[in-house]
Amino acid sequence: MRVKYGGSSPTPSTVLAYFKPHTLDTSGYVYGSAVLSAMEANGVSVTRVSSGRWASLDAFECQRDPVEVVQRLVSKEEALSGIGIYVGSCVCVARVPANSPKAWDYGVVTGYTWFQDRLKGELYVCFGDESTSWPFNPTEVQDVAVPSYGLRPCSGSQWPM
Repeated sequence: MRVKYGGSSPTPSTVLAYFKPHTLDTSGYVYGSAVLSAMEANGVSVTRVSSGRWASLDAFECQRDPVEVVQRLVSKEEALSGIGIYVGSCVCVARVPANSPKAWDYGVVTGYTWFQDRLKGELYVCFGDESTSWPFNPTEVQDVAVPSYGLRPCSGSQWPM
C-alpha cells in the first residue's frame, strides 16, 4: 500500500496503521487511524481504532511521526477486524481437538496473517507444546488476563458455554 505525504498535494489521505504496544496507550498491539496531508510534515495525529480487545476503551489520540505511520499501513478491513491486536496476548479459543467435540483451549498468540483477497485472517497460537494456525473468528477468541490463563478455568469445557 503506497501513500504520499508531505508533498505538494493538498488532498488529505485517511490511512490505518498497526502500532506496537504502548504507542497508543495500550499494553498490546493496536491499530490507529490518521489523516496524512502536506501540512503535517512534523507530526500526524493518530487516533486509536476501537476494535478487537480494545473495542471498549475510551478514545485516545496522540502525535506520531508520519514516516512511522506510512511504514505500518494496513487495510481498513484488517484494522476493523482487530486480528493483530491479539499478538502477544493469552487467549482462550474454541477449537476441535482430534476425535473430540469443539472445546475451549488456552494459548498465546505469536503472530497473524491477514488475507486481503478473502478479508479473513489466521492467528498463530502456541498451545503449550503445540503451535498451530487458527482461522480468526472474533466470536471464538477470548482475550484472557495472565492469571486467568494460568488457572485455565474453562479448559476442556465444550463450546459454546
